[in-house]
Amino acid sequence: TSDARAEFLKELSHRLTPSLSFYTLSLLTAIIIAAAILLDQPALYILAALVAPFLSPAIGLSLAAAVGSVRFFLRSLAAFAIGSLVVFAIGCAAGWVSTRLAPASYSIAFDHARFNWGDFVLLSAGIILSAYMLIRSRTSKPLVTSVALVYELYLPIGVAGFGLTGSVPGLWPDALLVFAIHLAWCALLGTLTMAVMGLRPGNVFG
Repeated sequence: TSDARAEFLKELSHRLTPSLSFYTLSLLTAIIIAAAILLDQPALYILAALVAPFLSPAIGLSLAAAVGSVRFFLRSLAAFAIGSLVVFAIGCAAGWVSTRLAPASYSIAFDHARFNWGDFVLLSAGIILSAYMLIRSRTSKPLVTSVALVYELYLPIGVAGFGLTGSVPGLWPDALLVFAIHLAWCALLGTLTMAVMGLRPGNVFG
């Protein structure tokens, strides 16, 4: 019924509304990403993805588009933009620090500044499973699948900030473009997944 659908969407949007911990964990994640780039340590990149918060705003973009809620779309976009800007700013700070250090290769950072199909597949699996599990479960959040979203969204924007202020060519604006493509694909594929699962748009925005 329409009442049941409205109640379900209300509960779903509540789960996708970030709390204060989203921003604090985004800050912690940003610091770890900065350390990972500076030290060129793959384990720290993985740690950053594990420590990161549930990327509810990124999935919220898909939900808002699927059901046609402009207000929730803008709220999710604003929340995700704040989290991404935190990661970007800390990345810029790390880039500035790198100019005071001995030259290094930062080889792993380049992996997040180039488009490759492996990352695209990981991102696709992450958003499809996140949307599926979120709708199927009435209470929990798909924290495990969100790790894939963090890896493919937060890491490139952190590398982009590093490249902007650092003296390493090839990271800026390349990583920013990767981030933009990943975000657009994440929102689109998430919307299609939710539509297939029954969350059809109720207006022209959807």
